Amino acid sequence: MALQQLLFEISAISKKYKQLNEKTGGYFNIFEIANIESDEITVCRVIAELISPKGSHYQGDTYLKLFFEAVLKLDVDADEMKTAKVYREYVISKNRRVDIVIETIYRTIPIEVKIYASDQINQCADYYEIAKNSNVYYLTLFGNQPSEQSIKGLSLNEDGSCNEISCVSFNVDILEWLDQCLKQLPTIKINSIREIILQFMSTIRKLTNQMEDNEEMEVKELIMKSPENMRSAIAIESSINEVKRDFLEHFFKEIEKNVDAIKLINEYDYESSNNKKINDFYKYRSKSSSPGISYLYTTDVNKNVDIWVRFEMEWGPFIGYCTARSDKLVDSV
Repeated sequence: MALQQLLFEISAISKKYKQLNEKTGGYFNIFEIANIESDEITVCRVIAELISPKGSHYQGDTYLKLFFEAVLKLDVDADEMKTAKVYREYVISKNRRVDIVIETIYRTIPIEVKIYASDQINQCADYYEIAKNSNVYYLTLFGNQPSEQSIKGLSLNEDGSCNEISCVSFNVDILEWLDQCLKQLPTIKINSIREIILQFMSTIRKLTNQMEDNEEMEVKELIMKSPENMRSAIAIESSINEVKRDFLEHFFKEIEKNVDAIKLINEYDYESSNNKKINDFYKYRSKSSSPGISYLYTTDVNKNVDIWVRFEMEWGPFIGYCTARSDKLVDSV
């Protein structure tokens, strides 16, 4: 009964902030309206513009200093800071483009940003070639490590980390940096900069499954209000992955039922949607491969190519086509 009451009270808090956002324009977010909240190119442009001493914000190196402290965890003195330059899509050998590069008289700092995109072969290893007195900074939603194929040639440790790579996150490091930016007096006074930063923070919280600060604080206070609430919260936490796993299994069963109904060739790669991958998806999110079902759509006999339609769950549900020859993936859309 205590658990049910806790859920009821959390639901009331959530409803309150939903109504507040509706009345105050809290849902009017330019990143979401323009459908660019997870677009890596756009996100990189926003970050680069903020940290650039020559950015259109006209705040000089204020935001860059905070970025060095909160995200890169580097101590840069005033003389070195005066020489800092920020580049977007910095071209290096093999026609690769580093998302963001910060260059000073003493350092060259490559920053690779990943939201949903996959690593390319030797990507971080190639970026490290231009680093000067610095690691490659690998920025992801939750501070995940790059793949082994991306760091091939660098020093791989037993835990999957790499000495030449520093992993930073949107959900902690970037939010902390943006919060520090908001506390600067000029930022408080300039509406356009302040509101863009606030909307950017809100977008990041949504991407990383976090509540807004005030709502989160109320939920924390509610949980800490009594031992019963704390026990109920722990019970919810321990069962939530099982609940999500059950929904995911149901999702794939519904796909099977409906795909069969439209009479695609009933041969599919069920190994990709087996129970182990479904069970591990939420438990080992950063390590497990994505569960999915691949149905054979048609075969080009002349080219010996199969065309498959694939339903997959990664950060969200995806559907697309892939081609294969001799059981090897050729291309996908």
